[in-house]
Amino acid sequence: MQGLLGLLWLAPPKEPSAIDNMLGRFADRAQTYDNQLDIALLMVAVLVGALIWRSLRNRPKVLEAVAPDLMKKLDDKQVVSWANRVISAGLVVIALCASINYFYGTRNNGVYVHRWDAFHTVIGVKYHKELGYFDLYKCAYAIDSEGPHHFRATQKIRDLRTRKFVPRDEHIAGNDCKERFTPERLEEFRHDLDEFGTWSSKRQWRILFKDKGFNGTPFYATVCKLLVNPIDVNLDSLKRLAKIDPILMMIAFGFVGWAFGVRKAAITAIFFCVFFPNRFTHMGGSILRFDYIATLLIGFSALKKDKWGLAGAMFAWATMVRVFPAIFAVGVGLKIASDVLVTRQIREEHWKFVGYYAGGLALCFVVSLIGMDGGFDNWRTWYANMKVHNARSASFRVGFKHLFMLDGKMTSNDFGTKQANFVARESYYWAAVALLFAPVVTSVRRLDTISFAALFGVFGFFLLAVATRYYYGVVAILFLVDRKLLSNRFMLIMGVLLFFSAGFDFFYFKLNDSDSLMYNIIVGVELSAVVVLMGSWLLFNPSLLDVGDDPRLPAHVPAGLGVTASPLPLELKKKKKGKKKGKKKPGEEGKKKPEKEKGEPEKPEPEPGAPTDAKPTTEPEAETASDAGALAAEGEDKAREDEDDAASERAPSAAADDESDAASASEAPVDDEVEDEDEDDAKP
Repeated sequence: MQGLLGLLWLAPPKEPSAIDNMLGRFADRAQTYDNQLDIALLMVAVLVGALIWRSLRNRPKVLEAVAPDLMKKLDDKQVVSWANRVISAGLVVIALCASINYFYGTRNNGVYVHRWDAFHTVIGVKYHKELGYFDLYKCAYAIDSEGPHHFRATQKIRDLRTRKFVPRDEHIAGNDCKERFTPERLEEFRHDLDEFGTWSSKRQWRILFKDKGFNGTPFYATVCKLLVNPIDVNLDSLKRLAKIDPILMMIAFGFVGWAFGVRKAAITAIFFCVFFPNRFTHMGGSILRFDYIATLLIGFSALKKDKWGLAGAMFAWATMVRVFPAIFAVGVGLKIASDVLVTRQIREEHWKFVGYYAGGLALCFVVSLIGMDGGFDNWRTWYANMKVHNARSASFRVGFKHLFMLDGKMTSNDFGTKQANFVARESYYWAAVALLFAPVVTSVRRLDTISFAALFGVFGFFLLAVATRYYYGVVAILFLVDRKLLSNRFMLIMGVLLFFSAGFDFFYFKLNDSDSLMYNIIVGVELSAVVVLMGSWLLFNPSLLDVGDDPRLPAHVPAGLGVTASPLPLELKKKKKGKKKGKKKPGEEGKKKPEKEKGEPEKPEPEPGAPTDAKPTTEPEAETASDAGALAAEGEDKAREDEDDAASERAPSAAADDESDAASASEAPVDDEVEDEDEDDAKP
């Protein structure tokens, strides 16, 4: 990762460098999409292989018949440890290749800066006092029309108050843009427009003025203002700011590795870098466009490590910069409420999450009032802007609602007609949402906090919102569902489906590059299939537990590659071995207790009030410790206990980077400056 960080700091050279030659195809912008397709298909093969291995691993007799020599090697701890290290190292190498291709190769065009989006962010934030949310295009064109005329090729401009296209002269007629600026600010505004005007073609500016303006929340604008105001607007300074996002994402995936293990971090990073709607073409090279997903990943990692306060703060940041991440916090809140109903008590970590989340929201809100001229009025105008912004969908957006807008024209961009179709079918839409959402909601008591919040958030975002494509990077959070990624059937099948969808999208986009077909329909159908699969699984197995997931259930032998057998938690062993002493009731002396049938398990003794997310006091292998009430009885007979202990002694101890260690418990590229006509859906 440090090498990648250094690589990003050098990117991009105007001519192929030694680094480009060393990296080969992963630094070649023309091969970016081919690389993403190949990596996605490679991961399909890896996960299918893991699924086959899992099936054989749990059938020792079949495995012995098929590969007797391999069966013997699985009893060798060194062999299994070496194999686990090779698997982990291989996933890390794939993740590095995917990351270099994504963060470096995609924008290896001699500029790196996403000039289109940087224009909206820099001008929209720096001059927010004069332009607000509605006059960015009007005043930019009006001031430039007096010279040096960079935007003269523009014929029509989008009126950001109505979202309609109007002739340029009509739009700027009678404007008061110059009067809004002080002489010093006006001169600075001219300078910045001139800088941007020299970086791009007339065609780009002709299309840019048909985009939808700057839509970031006042808090996001405040943070960006702190970054933008101190710099001189030029390509070198913007390159430095554009590298904040890759650095944030590396930090975020580092947190995932710390909390969940190297394998889960690697696979999550790989999917993030190959998921079609999340292409770096759209938002890469801009300023602070990935902070919301980085803070969400850090927040989930904090939950895994029982840092509930940090998790609440991270979720609060994500909410205040993009709004829609609040649905993940709602998922955590519902899980907390469920636990409170069961245990009749609010645990300390619950207070921490709620307190830090609410406090973080309040602090960010106050900062936005202080940091931006206009105070609370900024939030009112932002809300009015978003109402207009989200009144109608667009070809670059993704959401379950699009499947209820179909009119027989797969590539149609007539969203007025599509919106009318949706209104006529809205009752069917809500019925479908209720049907698909029900399995997740009803599993709240059986799932741990991380798994429930991840599923609830991604399900809810897709089913309820219509958001611009690049926000669907949050789908990668599904890989944080707190189950073993390379041995749990649910996780493996889900991973195969997601990676196959990513690969198919890149393949099909070469054949048909219609945005409305790809994003409104194909991606929508693929994500719907994932939702149906996961929902169906939850109906029959609401805890998503699989063989080997729970430390109190015996691990099948051989238990080598991909999963490590775990001994029973110490506290449970003591309960089984210890004898209870108590006073006998009067009249019971002399009564002989009937002997228990050999092999008959003792009656389990539930622990009243045990919280759903409680963790054992020993090192937890269990990503499932929170499902104590839903698992097998604690009281197994002595013979079963001895068998488990023997199995766990035979099983190798996982390497530090094995995913199942304690951390995993609980188009050839197109001109990216031209295609982004639907930017910055701060609120879906």
